[in-house]
Amino acid sequence: MSDDNIIIDATTRIFQDLCDPQTVTNAADDSWKAPLWSALEESGLTQAWTPDELGGEVATIVD
Repeated sequence: MSDDNIIIDATTRIFQDLCDPQTVTNAADDSWKAPLWSALEESGLTQAWTPDELGGEVATIVD
């Protein structure tokens, strides 16, 4: 993982671990979504582009 791409690296790792194509294709229901969303929230990625005053991480579009 490079420091320049920490957001991309973290996102990629989460999706590879919890949302691979086989998991989604073979899922009988939407139960795979909850662990994925939890991991995205725990990593802070769901707040990355939310303004600081609203509890966000203030990432830039370049990030």
